[in-house]
Amino acid sequence: MIRKAELRAFIEDDLSKKRAVALVQQTPEPENLAAVLWEFILLNEHPLSWRATWFLEHLASENKDYARPYLDAIVQAFSGFKYDGQKRSSMKILLMFELHDYNYEPMVGRCFDMLLSQNEPMAVRMFCMRFLLQVVKIEPELKSELQESLEFILPHAQKGLLSACKNSLQALAKMC
Repeated sequence: MIRKAELRAFIEDDLSKKRAVALVQQTPEPENLAAVLWEFILLNEHPLSWRATWFLEHLASENKDYARPYLDAIVQAFSGFKYDGQKRSSMKILLMFELHDYNYEPMVGRCFDMLLSQNEPMAVRMFCMRFLLQVVKIEPELKSELQESLEFILPHAQKGLLSACKNSLQALAKMC
Protein backbone atom coordinates (compact mmCIF):
# COMPACT_ATOMS: atom_id res chain seq x y z
CA MET A 1 0.00 0.00 0.00
CA ILE A 2 1.32 3.41 -0.94
CA ARG A 3 1.60 5.87 1.90
CA LYS A 4 0.34 9.26 0.76
CA ALA A 5 2.66 11.25 3.01
CA GLU A 6 5.73 9.41 1.68
CA LEU A 7 4.62 9.77 -1.92
CA ARG A 8 3.88 13.46 -1.40
CA ALA A 9 7.37 14.03 0.04
CA PHE A 10 8.91 12.05 -2.83
CA ILE A 11 7.09 14.13 -5.44
CA GLU A 12 7.78 17.47 -3.78
CA ASP A 13 11.46 16.65 -3.17
CA ASP A 14 12.70 16.45 -6.74
CA LEU A 15 11.44 16.02 -10.26
CA SER A 16 13.34 13.94 -12.76
CA LYS A 17 12.50 11.29 -15.32
CA LYS A 18 14.98 8.95 -13.63
CA ARG A 19 13.11 9.25 -10.32
CA ALA A 20 9.75 8.84 -12.02
CA VAL A 21 10.88 5.66 -13.77
CA ALA A 22 12.37 4.34 -10.52
CA LEU A 23 9.13 5.03 -8.69
CA VAL A 24 7.10 3.23 -11.34
CA GLN A 25 9.44 0.23 -11.39
CA GLN A 26 9.55 -0.06 -7.59
CA THR A 27 5.80 0.18 -7.11
CA PRO A 28 4.15 -3.21 -6.67
CA GLU A 29 0.68 -1.65 -7.13
CA PRO A 30 0.84 0.86 -10.00
CA GLU A 31 -2.96 1.16 -10.07
CA ASN A 32 -2.86 2.34 -6.45
CA LEU A 33 -0.05 4.75 -7.32
CA ALA A 34 -2.17 6.19 -10.13
CA ALA A 35 -5.13 6.62 -7.77
CA VAL A 36 -3.04 8.52 -5.21
CA LEU A 37 -1.47 10.66 -7.93
CA TRP A 38 -4.97 11.53 -9.16
CA GLU A 39 -5.95 12.63 -5.65
CA PHE A 40 -2.89 14.90 -5.56
CA ILE A 41 -3.71 16.32 -8.99
CA LEU A 42 -7.17 17.34 -7.86
CA LEU A 43 -5.80 19.23 -4.85
CA ASN A 44 -4.55 22.03 -7.14
CA GLU A 45 -1.60 22.69 -4.83
CA HIS A 46 1.72 24.02 -6.05
CA PRO A 47 4.02 22.22 -6.82
CA LEU A 48 2.34 18.95 -5.80
CA SER A 49 -0.47 18.90 -8.36
CA TRP A 50 1.50 19.63 -11.50
CA ARG A 51 4.25 17.26 -10.40
CA ALA A 52 1.69 14.53 -9.70
CA THR A 53 0.31 15.05 -13.21
CA TRP A 54 3.84 14.76 -14.59
CA PHE A 55 4.36 11.52 -12.65
CA LEU A 56 1.02 10.15 -13.90
CA GLU A 57 2.09 10.99 -17.44
CA HIS A 58 5.30 9.01 -16.98
CA LEU A 59 3.43 6.14 -15.34
CA ALA A 60 1.14 6.08 -18.37
CA SER A 61 4.10 6.14 -20.73
CA GLU A 62 5.20 2.85 -19.13
CA ASN A 63 1.69 1.39 -19.44
CA LYS A 64 -1.24 3.42 -20.76
CA ASP A 65 -3.73 1.29 -18.85
CA TYR A 66 -2.72 2.96 -15.59
CA ALA A 67 -4.10 6.28 -16.85
CA ARG A 68 -7.08 4.85 -18.74
CA PRO A 69 -9.50 4.98 -15.75
CA TYR A 70 -8.81 8.72 -15.38
CA LEU A 71 -9.36 9.90 -18.96
CA ASP A 72 -12.92 11.14 -18.51
CA ALA A 73 -11.99 12.54 -15.10
CA ILE A 74 -9.11 14.48 -16.69
CA VAL A 75 -11.54 15.95 -19.22
CA GLN A 76 -13.99 16.90 -16.47
CA ALA A 77 -11.36 18.41 -14.18
CA PHE A 78 -9.28 20.10 -16.88
CA SER A 79 -10.91 23.53 -16.75
CA GLY A 80 -10.15 23.69 -13.02
CA PHE A 81 -6.43 23.00 -13.38
CA LYS A 82 -4.46 25.98 -12.12
CA TYR A 83 -0.97 25.11 -13.30
CA ASP A 84 0.53 24.95 -16.77
CA GLY A 85 2.23 21.67 -15.90
CA GLN A 86 -1.13 20.09 -15.08
CA LYS A 87 -2.52 21.18 -18.44
CA ARG A 88 0.57 20.16 -20.39
CA SER A 89 0.89 16.68 -18.87
CA SER A 90 -2.87 16.11 -18.99
CA MET A 91 -2.88 16.91 -22.70
CA LYS A 92 0.03 14.52 -23.21
CA ILE A 93 -1.90 11.79 -21.39
CA LEU A 94 -5.02 12.37 -23.50
CA LEU A 95 -2.92 12.30 -26.68
CA MET A 96 -1.66 8.81 -25.75
CA PHE A 97 -5.16 7.48 -26.40
CA GLU A 98 -7.58 7.27 -29.27
CA LEU A 99 -10.38 9.82 -29.03
CA HIS A 100 -13.01 7.09 -28.83
CA ASP A 101 -11.42 5.90 -25.55
CA TYR A 102 -12.95 8.83 -23.66
CA ASN A 103 -15.47 11.65 -23.94
CA TYR A 104 -13.29 14.12 -25.82
CA GLU A 105 -16.04 16.58 -26.80
CA PRO A 106 -15.65 18.97 -23.82
CA MET A 107 -11.97 19.36 -24.70
CA VAL A 108 -12.66 20.63 -28.22
CA GLY A 109 -13.83 24.09 -27.17
CA ARG A 110 -11.23 24.31 -24.41
CA CYS A 111 -8.46 23.46 -26.85
CA PHE A 112 -9.64 26.05 -29.37
CA ASP A 113 -9.70 28.65 -26.57
CA MET A 114 -6.23 27.71 -25.32
CA LEU A 115 -4.82 27.55 -28.84
CA LEU A 116 -5.94 31.11 -29.49
CA SER A 117 -4.89 32.45 -26.08
CA GLN A 118 -1.54 34.20 -25.95
CA ASN A 119 -1.65 33.71 -22.17
CA GLU A 120 -1.21 29.96 -22.53
CA PRO A 121 2.33 28.58 -22.73
CA MET A 122 3.54 27.50 -26.14
CA ALA A 123 3.71 23.81 -25.16
CA VAL A 124 0.07 23.75 -24.04
CA ARG A 125 -1.00 25.46 -27.25
CA MET A 126 0.98 22.98 -29.33
CA PHE A 127 -0.58 19.99 -27.56
CA CYS A 128 -4.00 21.56 -28.16
CA MET A 129 -3.12 21.84 -31.82
CA ARG A 130 -2.21 18.14 -31.97
CA PHE A 131 -5.42 17.24 -30.16
CA LEU A 132 -7.54 19.29 -32.56
CA LEU A 133 -5.86 17.69 -35.56
CA GLN A 134 -6.96 14.32 -34.18
CA VAL A 135 -10.49 15.63 -33.73
CA VAL A 136 -10.67 16.91 -37.31
CA LYS A 137 -9.95 13.37 -38.54
CA ILE A 138 -13.25 12.20 -37.06
CA GLU A 139 -15.13 15.50 -37.20
CA PRO A 140 -14.10 16.99 -40.56
CA GLU A 141 -16.61 19.82 -40.21
CA LEU A 142 -14.14 21.41 -37.75
CA LYS A 143 -11.39 21.57 -40.36
CA SER A 144 -12.16 25.12 -41.52
CA GLU A 145 -12.40 26.41 -37.93
CA LEU A 146 -9.02 24.93 -37.07
CA GLN A 147 -7.52 26.26 -40.29
CA GLU A 148 -8.84 29.77 -39.56
CA SER A 149 -7.53 29.58 -35.99
CA LEU A 150 -4.07 28.56 -37.16
CA GLU A 151 -4.01 31.31 -39.79
CA PHE A 152 -5.02 33.81 -37.11
CA ILE A 153 -2.10 32.70 -34.92
CA LEU A 154 0.55 32.75 -37.66
CA PRO A 155 1.37 36.50 -37.73
CA HIS A 156 1.96 36.61 -33.96
CA ALA A 157 3.41 33.15 -33.34
CA GLN A 158 6.77 32.54 -31.73
CA LYS A 159 9.26 30.45 -33.68
CA GLY A 160 8.27 27.00 -32.34
CA LEU A 161 4.56 27.73 -32.51
CA LEU A 162 4.98 29.18 -36.00
CA SER A 163 6.55 25.94 -37.21
CA ALA A 164 3.84 23.84 -35.56
CA CYS A 165 1.12 26.01 -37.15
CA LYS A 166 2.65 25.63 -40.60
CA ASN A 167 2.99 21.85 -40.17
CA SER A 168 -0.60 21.62 -38.93
CA LEU A 169 -1.86 23.66 -41.88
CA GLN A 170 -0.03 21.30 -44.23
CA ALA A 171 -1.57 18.30 -42.46
CA LEU A 172 -5.02 19.89 -42.74
CA ALA A 173 -4.51 20.50 -46.46
CA LYS A 174 -3.92 16.76 -46.93
CA MET A 175 -7.11 15.83 -45.06
CA CYS A 176 -10.53 15.40 -46.68
